[in-house]
Amino acid sequence: MNRPDNFGYRRIQVATDFSFSGTSATRQAVWLAKAFDAELVVTHTIPDLRQAVYGLAYHEKIDLFTGPDGKMVREMDHEPESLLKKSIFDLGGLDLKVRFETFSGEPYEKIISAALRESHDLVMVGTRGNSAWEQFIVGSTAKRLIRHCPTSVWIVKAEHAEPPRSILATTDFSDTCRRAVDQAWAIAQQSNADFKLLHVIDERDFPEQTITGLPEGEYIHREIMETAIGQLRELAQDITGDQGQVETYLAWGTPWREIQGLVQQLKPDLLAMGTVGRRGLQGLVVGNTAEKILDVCDCSMLTVKPSGFKSPITVS
Repeated sequence: MNRPDNFGYRRIQVATDFSFSGTSATRQAVWLAKAFDAELVVTHTIPDLRQAVYGLAYHEKIDLFTGPDGKMVREMDHEPESLLKKSIFDLGGLDLKVRFETFSGEPYEKIISAALRESHDLVMVGTRGNSAWEQFIVGSTAKRLIRHCPTSVWIVKAEHAEPPRSILATTDFSDTCRRAVDQAWAIAQQSNADFKLLHVIDERDFPEQTITGLPEGEYIHREIMETAIGQLRELAQDITGDQGQVETYLAWGTPWREIQGLVQQLKPDLLAMGTVGRRGLQGLVVGNTAEKILDVCDCSMLTVKPSGFKSPITVS
């Protein structure tokens, strides 16, 4: 294995809905594009308003068109490209290699289709909208991207508009998680962030109570722990060239619960993880761990798909 010294994003898509969280994602994308000298593609999708209105309560429908969001809805329907350019101008990103694209339809489908059509390396999108409009736009878009987008996906929480100062990467020592760790380390180098590495011994593979209950359970338990510690140290050495630059953590239990606990303890700005399906079907990534973490953790997330992943969404 080699360190990702030459890793870099070449083309980054940031999808914005002009909400507070969307602006945070755009701010991060501008910084990242500058850091990697990447082309930035800023996209916006105008959804079907009939679909948006259908599932809303009466007061939410009124707010959507006459409240604070009403002006935004009308502006996005008529002047999306000018708003996209203004968002980049306000963030000082017009010196970048930047393009603007506007679509109409289901946001997550259009985002994925653009990523496939133009071979984007990374998709960035905000999450945690509060108003009726933000909930419709953001809604399940982040989870659907985690599940179906073939590129790496960075879900930016609204409060994380600045470059990450602390990054936690998780690994199960698979190739997919290695790719996630490599990308997280490259980002950490650009932002001079503290870098931490976590491995969770999955209790589904090694039920701790069953092992410790065996005649040689204590020995087996110790061997599993020592093997995992050795793998963590080897990985830390391999990605950085200096094991001391990485803090390593080892846990035993249900992965998403252990990750949640460490995130609450360490409070990283960014959590990086691979999304790996257990069913073994090409093109199917369950992503349940990443999706659960998105719901319960107050940090942004970088998720990476297996090499060769086939999205069910096609180019339109």
